[in-house]
Amino acid sequence: MAGVSCPVMIDSGFRRGGDVLMAHAPGARAVFVGRPFNYAGAVAGQAGILHAFAIVAAEMMRNMAHLGVSRSGEPGVSSLARRVDGKMRA
Repeated sequence: MAGVSCPVMIDSGFRRGGDVLMAHAPGARAVFVGRPFNYAGAVAGQAGILHAFAIVAAEMMRNMAHLGVSRSGEPGVSSLARRVDGKMRA
């Protein structure tokens, strides 16, 4: 199956806009964010879900602004920093 390309979809513990961006950076095409919307829907119905969506979208926009990018698929792995020996490294 060498050379076959398939989209990567990921689902596991994503709750914030920054989590979504970190999954998109290495190449995920879709990130499933469920828990915040389930809780919001249980508490406030459709209005709660819309509010939760607005929060996640605002977090993504703010984090993209900090990274200096304008599209969610734009930040690559090089945009992320990792902690090595207690210090942030690119």
